[in-house]
Amino acid sequence: AVTGLGLDTGMSESQIIPVMIGDEKRGLEFSERLLELGVYAPVIRPPTVPKGKTRIRTTVMATHTKEELDRGINALNVAGRELGIIS
Repeated sequence: AVTGLGLDTGMSESQIIPVMIGDEKRGLEFSERLLELGVYAPVIRPPTVPKGKTRIRTTVMATHTKEELDRGINALNVAGRELGIIS
């Protein structure tokens, strides 16, 4: 569902789903906006990842309800569109 929004999730095949942003400042803004929308998704930036490879780290757990997952996807959509990450 996250890739259906047009977000780049890299090649993740685990419960940890990165949302590739690239720019550190935009990554920080995206993470902050998600938190305002009630979703904790930290930004991972240099030096943890190479410069230009900033990403948001999302994690899906078996304990998440469908409603929580829907709220998370909605928050990614809203924040992504507001910040021009999703066109």
